[in-house]
Amino acid sequence: MPARYFWLLAAAALPSACAARVASPAPTAVPAQSVSAHQASKSNAPEAVLSVVPKGSEDELGPRLFPPLENSSTASVGVLRDGSEELISYGLRVLSRPDGALELAREYLPAARNAQALELPSRLGGGFLFYVLSSSATLFFRAATFTGELEPFARLDFEADQVIAGFDRLYVLSHRPDRLVALDAEHGTALGLGSLPPSPGYGKMAFADGFLGAVQVPLRGTLVSFDAGGSWRPLAFPVTNLRAEGDALLLSGVEGSQALDSAGTFSRRDEPSQNHLQESELARALRGAAPRDAARVARDLASQRALKQAVLRGFRDAAGNFIVASAGTLRRVRPSDGKVLETDAHAYAGGGECSALPYGPGFGFVCSDDDRRTTLFSFVPPFGMRVARVFSGARYVSASGNGSLVIRGACSGSNAGAAGAYCIADSAGKFREIHVHGDAGVERVVALADGRVAILVPPRLGAPGFLSLLDSASKEQRLPLKFAPGVSSAGASLLEKGLWLAGFVELPAGSPGRRAAALAGWVVGSEPFAGVRVALDGTVDVSAAENSVDRVLLSGTRALLVGRTGRALETTDGGFAWSSVDLPSEFDAGHELRDDARLQGCSELGCAFAGFVRVGWKAGSAAAPLRVAALPKFTSLIQPGGNRWVLRCEATGEVSEPALAQGSRVRGPGRSEEATVAPWAPFHETAAPTLAAGEVGYDTGGVDADLAALHVYAWGERSSDWGVAGHTQVRALDRFDVARGTFQSAVTHSPWPDATAAAEAFGFDGTGNPATWRALMETGQRSAAVLTASRGLLDLLLFEEAKAVTRIPNAGRLGFGMLTSVAKLRDAWYAGAYNENHAFTLSRIQGNHVERLREYPDTGRDQGSIAVVRGVRDDELGIWVIGSGWYLFPVDPKSFALRAPLVQSPADLAQMPPACAPDADGFLLSGAPSLEPSLRFLKEATELPARRVEAQFIWSAHGLCTRALAADTDSAIKHVGPERTPASARPGSVPLALTERRPQGRRFGYACSQ
Repeated sequence: MPARYFWLLAAAALPSACAARVASPAPTAVPAQSVSAHQASKSNAPEAVLSVVPKGSEDELGPRLFPPLENSSTASVGVLRDGSEELISYGLRVLSRPDGALELAREYLPAARNAQALELPSRLGGGFLFYVLSSSATLFFRAATFTGELEPFARLDFEADQVIAGFDRLYVLSHRPDRLVALDAEHGTALGLGSLPPSPGYGKMAFADGFLGAVQVPLRGTLVSFDAGGSWRPLAFPVTNLRAEGDALLLSGVEGSQALDSAGTFSRRDEPSQNHLQESELARALRGAAPRDAARVARDLASQRALKQAVLRGFRDAAGNFIVASAGTLRRVRPSDGKVLETDAHAYAGGGECSALPYGPGFGFVCSDDDRRTTLFSFVPPFGMRVARVFSGARYVSASGNGSLVIRGACSGSNAGAAGAYCIADSAGKFREIHVHGDAGVERVVALADGRVAILVPPRLGAPGFLSLLDSASKEQRLPLKFAPGVSSAGASLLEKGLWLAGFVELPAGSPGRRAAALAGWVVGSEPFAGVRVALDGTVDVSAAENSVDRVLLSGTRALLVGRTGRALETTDGGFAWSSVDLPSEFDAGHELRDDARLQGCSELGCAFAGFVRVGWKAGSAAAPLRVAALPKFTSLIQPGGNRWVLRCEATGEVSEPALAQGSRVRGPGRSEEATVAPWAPFHETAAPTLAAGEVGYDTGGVDADLAALHVYAWGERSSDWGVAGHTQVRALDRFDVARGTFQSAVTHSPWPDATAAAEAFGFDGTGNPATWRALMETGQRSAAVLTASRGLLDLLLFEEAKAVTRIPNAGRLGFGMLTSVAKLRDAWYAGAYNENHAFTLSRIQGNHVERLREYPDTGRDQGSIAVVRGVRDDELGIWVIGSGWYLFPVDPKSFALRAPLVQSPADLAQMPPACAPDADGFLLSGAPSLEPSLRFLKEATELPARRVEAQFIWSAHGLCTRALAADTDSAIKHVGPERTPASARPGSVPLALTERRPQGRRFGYACSQ
């Protein structure tokens, strides 16, 4: 239903506005014989059907806003042991009891997008933790009960993906696996990670109690602890989902589900397949709410429908409960929570809808039964109904607000459709009939408390209108309408041109703002509307006009206005004073409103709109309004403690030979001696291999900045078999070594069968096909893996200093994925790579044979931040992970599983680790520090800016030490320093090789210290 048709009464009245201004003879009131009464038309929308409660009977709790219980904004948080369901809708917390009661919180969560709740275990103090996402932050609140008062708890500057109750603290995870914050469960302050296993990141977690827990971590999979995190053990099978279930952990995988208890015992559990679990999680993400049980949904909707019906068509009994009749059933509904306290399924005959109104000394119901008849019932305390009158046809009935009724149509059944006929039922229960002649339909009739009948004819087309008062003896007093002195020209224009809605009521003397009785109602235009008061002397007053008549619900002297921007106002005095209405901040009145139109509108008991039920009005209520929870302050997080190294470096006198001149290079098709490469390029200070007469050669062109650490040569006679007579040599640069920086493989038989294949591999075949080369330096820097790609094929070359080159052709077919690192042990090469599933794999290469050894799942890391490393003595493997800190996982030599890691926190790495002893043993690492160090060179004539600083480390159980440093500079180095004083001769110093990045640049030795 489009939003412009949602507001039931005013929107339907607009089509009649023009007809009300058509000229015709003025109506007159004619007395008729007193007969029986009748009520209620179900379809005359412009006529306000009223439900009036005794003065002073406002809900002592003040207005209570019940949100929709089944839409995209409603999330099912959980189900308590007693069957109560916890719901959050538009930030409003509702506890749906099994008996139908809806327990509602008195404040709502701000920014209710993805509002979630976590019931805290007793070890963390119990109660509930609520968190919502807002502007790339997460707001946390705590409450003693699900609907209890909210206390600001914490505020983090990222959107939480999971919040978990741990052994002794709360854990908050973002979608980034390395973003994890621990919070104190009592105060919300940031803590350390406690007893979690050291890891560069964390996935799913579950904690059954204060001792049993499981955590998914990158590379190692799922770890379990039985001693509150004192030790962690890896599970032998993959787990895709885990959660706490009672005092056990439920672990789900591709092979089913198992429960693990605190004794370490596994037991099978029958559960839906993992595919179903994933589909459910996906469906939840798309819906924005947890799937709900159909029976609970039906129960909640029935409870809310009963409350809606009671608000719109019921009355309040002496005990403060609502009484409503519908479809033959009489119900007593508690307004504080919507619980149906009492039901009589056979209270009256027929299945029509009923509206309650004050009738005589108490209340009655007007019930329609299709178009056949309308029945007026008297309510008989404590819980019954009695037929007062039955009328044929559908009738419109208006309550005058004083126990009297005005029924459109004749009192007698034989004259029910008489034009201008009204049946009047006074507060004593007596009936009489009057007839209005003239332009029938423009008049508004009100039965007064003193027995008179007021016929109000609005002004129109220049006629001032009049008020006719007909007493019980049929004597008429006609008074012309006159505007009160304070009526503005705009108000007068609206009174003269607008439609005066039916449903005027009597305001008794002594009501707010009234010394004498008056009539009250509403006048509407095409856009504005206003409240009207007509004193019994014919004086007309009008309130200030409000706009958006299509967004207002009107009922007697009460109205609710919700603008398209979500601004909401209410009035209880006919529009002369408005006050703001509390609605959730994310309520969007501009969207299409899908609520049942028959259950929308307002009454003296409250309003129903857009799926909400609002019980009560502000007027006369001393209770605090619905309020937004106070926002928490940003939580100060524990800083990791990282810092930039500041090193002082002094020249040692070590210096390499200058680089040889490169000369010019010509790339040709390779079909003649003249078109081949010239000249044959050197590599740094090492001359190119010697070409014999008649030989042609191809190289990688090491003058390129990206290839400064690698140079590959291939040469041989053009027409010969290069597999037999061709040659290959690979050279690389060890940046950490000054004197012996360049090293090379042995000259090896060419891996390319002829000159044409070699030309293609090096990009010299004249076709323009690109050829790329990439070197992965092994952790010791004296061997490397070379990746070469041309014509869509990827080859892998493995070489060590002074040893033959091994070629693995078409390496892409072996499923390496993205190769990131290599390590050379005594027996074989080991390669680390990312596969198509973003898992990290470890493979072994022996000769031309490649064997996949292990796959480590859920890395969640950027490529390049995980590397395979080896021991100093080439006897052990490890996997080095760089995150907020450094983690080194030793690899088991038999199973290739990862052991518990060595850890260096950012605080540990804030300063350069101490210099390594000459005999230091452990894992050998090469890489850049987390922050680029600042190098200050002593005794240099000019400042030397250094960049691309790298370090070699040795890491063992005894700690981390620094073995060497390397850096580049764009400046020319002039100061050489003392003659050959190596850094090793300076205690506490670390050797630095500084390379000039310029033609014929050299490497210079320095000794650096903190």
